[in-house]
Amino acid sequence: AEQPVCCSFCLDCLYEYHFVEKKKTWDEAQKYCREKHTDLATVYDMEDVKRLMENMEELCDSAESQSKAWIGLRKQTSGPMTWHWSLPGEKFNDSETQWKEGQPDNTQDPENCVVNQNGEWLNFPCTVECEFICYDGEICGLECNLPTEHHSF
Repeated sequence: AEQPVCCSFCLDCLYEYHFVEKKKTWDEAQKYCREKHTDLATVYDMEDVKRLMENMEELCDSAESQSKAWIGLRKQTSGPMTWHWSLPGEKFNDSETQWKEGQPDNTQDPENCVVNQNGEWLNFPCTVECEFICYDGEICGLECNLPTEHHSF
């Protein structure tokens, strides 16, 4: 079986992100990220989103601008219908979002998970298989000065 390839890069030497070139549902992607890294990508502000997309397109061969990739944002379906990050304890900030115009919608109800496409967020059915972005919450350190490597897991 073909192994997923992971393209890794750092943003501001704070977090190491991993674009995983393997299609999985949101739940499968979350499980994979939690096993091999910290979690699905948590985007802390608009600059993170912009840098994330620029790095993906420049450094990851398969990450074309139209690629849809899961990030760690999901709608809570029990209790109030609110968006929350996959990473426990991480607060979702409505003012720091990058929704595509007209999003979130629910054209394929339910669309409770979020993909990043060309730097914009779209709500999407969680059962669709997409590539995804994991991150490591530890500081990258000197690794940021090294060339990007592709790893097989």
